[in-house]
Amino acid sequence: MKLRRLLIIVTAFAIAMGFLESAVVVYMREILYPGGFEFPLSPFPVNLALTELFREVATLVMLVSIGILAARRFSTGFAWFIYSFAIWDIFYYVFLWLLLGWPQSLMTWDVLFLIPTTWTGPVLSPVLFSMTMILLAMVILFRAERGLESRIPGKIWAGLILGSLILIFGFVLDYSQHMLAHFSLFEIGQVKNPEVMEVATSYVPHRFSWWIFGIGEAVILASIGFYWKGLDKFSQSMKKLIWLILALVSVAATYAQEAESVPVLRPNFIISANIGGNASLLSLGFEKLFFLKSGPVLAGKIGFGYNQEFNLFDSGDPINFFILPHSFTVNLGNGKRSFGEIGLGGSWLTNNTVHYYFIYPIIGYRYHPFKNPGFSFKIWAFYPFGQTDKVEETDVMITPLGVSFGVAL
Repeated sequence: MKLRRLLIIVTAFAIAMGFLESAVVVYMREILYPGGFEFPLSPFPVNLALTELFREVATLVMLVSIGILAARRFSTGFAWFIYSFAIWDIFYYVFLWLLLGWPQSLMTWDVLFLIPTTWTGPVLSPVLFSMTMILLAMVILFRAERGLESRIPGKIWAGLILGSLILIFGFVLDYSQHMLAHFSLFEIGQVKNPEVMEVATSYVPHRFSWWIFGIGEAVILASIGFYWKGLDKFSQSMKKLIWLILALVSVAATYAQEAESVPVLRPNFIISANIGGNASLLSLGFEKLFFLKSGPVLAGKIGFGYNQEFNLFDSGDPINFFILPHSFTVNLGNGKRSFGEIGLGGSWLTNNTVHYYFIYPIIGYRYHPFKNPGFSFKIWAFYPFGQTDKVEETDVMITPLGVSFGVAL
């Protein structure tokens, strides 16, 4: 089965699993948190806790089964497993937001996992990790699709495992410190002990160690970079994509803890129509803003767009391209409506025959309203780096300036 068709099938399955997971949580919150989910946790009946634990095991079994069914080799099976896991996790939060209006922001704390102990963290942390898993899965699958060796060497496995263990340590640290203040390491696992359950349900998140998370992500991204090394035409672009994700994680590690305590008083989500500026002629964008106590405003944006071949003197039909732009920027201003913007972006340009990725610096101006809803405006310039020589061969029209008109919510 071709990679594209298999990608569509597995993605659809993972999205459906994300909805199923969110539906279960909706039912559980109706039972345990009729007034809305918050810490500390409500008392958890032992039989319900064990059921939830085995449900998570069953979820992992289903995701592993996808990897086994979709591939013949261990490496590509592993790729499909982490890809489906990441899509499932991201859409789990998407559906919860649509059904319950939760999480209120990417900095909202959540109980992430229960095996082997409770994992907690801001929603942004598993979303970033899911993006990294998708990147690793795509690298493995593209290597296999191009007939290259997809086996993961032992040194790369060591890096991936080490980075994952660092991440897990960061996820369980805050909760474990709370529990170890009352019980020994052995006693924490006694879920049927009412004293353990009483202390567990009194837990309130204190601090997420973004630096531990950032170190784990850096180790994993470096391992992905070494694994990708040598894939001729795509290697440089993928390295830049890895650096882009690493920069995103680093900024989160620097500012996110400060952002957790800042109440959002202004609209922080923008839906926009864009003209030019990201390798698209026209595109639709979705942008999230993070207002920090120290002044800067962080902005992350994703979208999809359209472009076509420029054939002024050719009577034939122009070739069409699908664009997937994304960016991360820092906005500086006087705290009012006008901001100067600087950051990094990337665009994936693709159709049935070509697939190119390049990154670009961004500099521009942003107008952002106080009221919700309100009118948002942005104008920016960019200059692409990466596979620009290949893009030029396609005669695709790329304008160095972009304009955005949006609704801030």
